[in-house]
Amino acid sequence: MMDSNSIECTSSSADVDPTIICSFVPQGLSLKVIDPDGDLSLKVGETRCIYKSGNDVLSDQEPDHEHQLPAVYIVCSKALSRASPVWKTLLYGGFAESKPSSASSASDWVVELPDDDPKAMATILNIIHSRFDLLPRITDLVNLDDLYQLTVLTDKYDLTPLLRPWASIWINSATEKYNSWGCSSTSPVTSDLERLLWIAWELGDPDLFSKTSTTLAQCCSIDANGDLQYNTGNKVVALFNTTPEPPGIYGNYTLACLYRRPILNFLDALKAARLRYIEDTLAIYQKAIAAFTENRINSRLLRVCKGATHDPKKKACDAGILGTMILSLASLGYWPLPAATDIRTNVTKLAADLADVEILSPVHIGCTGVYQRSDRLKLCLKTPPDYAMSSLVKTRMAKQAAKLGTN
Repeated sequence: MMDSNSIECTSSSADVDPTIICSFVPQGLSLKVIDPDGDLSLKVGETRCIYKSGNDVLSDQEPDHEHQLPAVYIVCSKALSRASPVWKTLLYGGFAESKPSSASSASDWVVELPDDDPKAMATILNIIHSRFDLLPRITDLVNLDDLYQLTVLTDKYDLTPLLRPWASIWINSATEKYNSWGCSSTSPVTSDLERLLWIAWELGDPDLFSKTSTTLAQCCSIDANGDLQYNTGNKVVALFNTTPEPPGIYGNYTLACLYRRPILNFLDALKAARLRYIEDTLAIYQKAIAAFTENRINSRLLRVCKGATHDPKKKACDAGILGTMILSLASLGYWPLPAATDIRTNVTKLAADLADVEILSPVHIGCTGVYQRSDRLKLCLKTPPDYAMSSLVKTRMAKQAAKLGTN
């Protein structure tokens, strides 16, 4: 039974069972004066449970975790409206958040922003109010989650240019985070990839966006309904469950116009990219098998074996290579070769499985490497998705980079 003074926290983690009740009792709101002469109180955030990714969480237990608490900031409403057209409309456009006629102080005008991150909002408000002594230096790095939370707010309130002094160093920091996964045995956490994708989208970095899109398309599996998902800890989570999906990203715009294809949203584009990677990966073996069974001249089947032209063992060599390939595919669960749409695992696992397929010749040892699968697998996985290179994405990236002075 939950204590009467306890509250039910809102979890921001995809790893946590939503039925868990937290017994934490907040000890009052944090009040921070950004502008001593401010006329507006912003109540930012709500009490949230913050769990470390990958925790084993049971529905009848309350695991160890931290809390994010809401904060109230005293600010100047005019400064906010000058910085953001969104805030100008919200505060002075006749909405419920507009200033009450009876308000005489900041305590009389309270606007609640429960979905926003208090720490990121403090940074935004300090920039707007020129409190530069409380801001990171131009050369300071910022951790991935803090940068992600900042870019969520700059997108929401149309404040991207505010980050101009820090943009270059922070983009480089995000890129280094992505590159660090390629230099170690640590695999990227998919939720981190989601954050990096959003950061690249908001800060207008086409290279990071392309790289992150490629990795995301390859590390997601699909559920029975064809929806993208990924493993985190002991749970399977839907993609963009706790992270916003970049809006307005579509497939190749020219093809969409020429062939009247429906314009895709980002998740659909990502599904299409994943399917394309699977098709290209399976095609390596489809072509390899076709080389043994369909490569003919004048109805005569050509030999794959690289032995001498008149070597009587060429036929036996071909049979050995093809036979071991099929047996190995069968042992891994890929024979008969499945349709790309039947593959539910992620592309990375599929490629790793197929890289382990044995191709052996009991006749000519030199023929075992006749089909260089490893290089072909690596090549098809390096190609970025079509949508990541589309004119719509390039235009968006250029627009954001211009706002930040990074173009």
